[in-house]
Amino acid sequence: MPLELLSTQWFLCLFVNVLPAQTLLRVWDVMLWEGPSVLLRAGAALLHYNREAALATTDFHTISQLIPRLGHDLWHADGLLVTMYNKVRSPITFAHVRHSFH
Repeated sequence: MPLELLSTQWFLCLFVNVLPAQTLLRVWDVMLWEGPSVLLRAGAALLHYNREAALATTDFHTISQLIPRLGHDLWHADGLLVTMYNKVRSPITFAHVRHSFH
């Protein structure tokens, strides 16, 4: 099953239905600073952050219920941002983004 079918709501709704408010606003701040490519990075980070649960599923029904709920418990935005910039390959680091906002 293509991931695009399961993650479309992430990108169409800019993660509104996926992330808690404080985490969502941090992702949006970075998106406004760096551009819309941050949304792809956030999606990849969500998958990376929850890779064990996603890889443990064996059928479509289970994965189709898991994917929309992946970010609902990410109350600490720093964890997602660290994953976005340190675990997902990119030349820009989380420290660079943090320095830019101070």
